[in-house]
Amino acid sequence: MSALAAGVVCAAAFVAWELRAAQPMVPMRLFRSRPFSAGNAAAFLLFGSLYGAVFFVAQFLQVAQGYGPLGAGLRVIPWTGCAFIFAPVAGALVNRIGERPLMVCGLLLQAVGFGWMRQLGGVVSIALLVAAFATPLAQAAEMEKA
Repeated sequence: MSALAAGVVCAAAFVAWELRAAQPMVPMRLFRSRPFSAGNAAAFLLFGSLYGAVFFVAQFLQVAQGYGPLGAGLRVIPWTGCAFIFAPVAGALVNRIGERPLMVCGLLLQAVGFGWMRQLGGVVSIALLVAAFATPLAQAAEMEKA
């Protein structure tokens, strides 16, 4: 809890510093733009949940399911492999249908996959693939925004 409080204090100090700086690293006026703020919030949620899930799924596979580090790593490979397979498809879809529908669809599918993993308990492979398919959708939209 103290780390979270320290993070909030540091973020507030950064914003206060940037508001007073002659040449700010991040001009706070950018956050008045709704698409900019929404895109950054979506990217934060995407990558925050993704990195947390990668860590906890590996821990779950090792501690709860009894796999060794290699076994857990091999079971997580499809999650990473999906990015290589679906990223080009998602990149083409961004140009066709736009970034907003892909970002929303990717984040929703990722939430469904993670929620499904929680409900399934021991059998995470199919739910992991749903989340793995969702990540390149949202990432492609995020990369197009940048």
